[in-house]
Amino acid sequence: MDEALPTIPVMPLSYKNAETIFSVMEGDAPPDSWQEYEPANIDLGYTLDSDELVIELEVTTDLRTEDLTQNVYGILYGDEFPDEIVMIGAHRDSWVCGAQDDVSGTTTIMEVAKGFGDLYGRGWRPKRTIVFASWDSEESGLIGS
Repeated sequence: MDEALPTIPVMPLSYKNAETIFSVMEGDAPPDSWQEYEPANIDLGYTLDSDELVIELEVTTDLRTEDLTQNVYGILYGDEFPDEIVMIGAHRDSWVCGAQDDVSGTTTIMEVAKGFGDLYGRGWRPKRTIVFASWDSEESGLIGS
């Protein structure tokens, strides 16, 4: 399991924390082309070339590698090219509540599978094998996916 986990430490920061860090950075302003997705009227105030800025973070992460991961697959075997696979998948686990990437992806898979299931019930068969996959533990370092 350890070889599957990322080796680069990651620490998500809130906007408020990032703003604190940006405020002490020195150097040239980034090019305007880097700012095109910035929300209107928000000056992030960060700069480039802050060679002297050192930030020390202590990060404690519980990866819970002993947790059970359950992936779910549904397969429609292809008639002409059964060894060629079309994979349709998404993760379903989440760190937060609401319709975010996990819910929208899972909902899409369920609806597509429902449509293909209806066609299959009417006698249609895919040329290639179609695998519908619902992965667990994406949020835990991509363990399931």
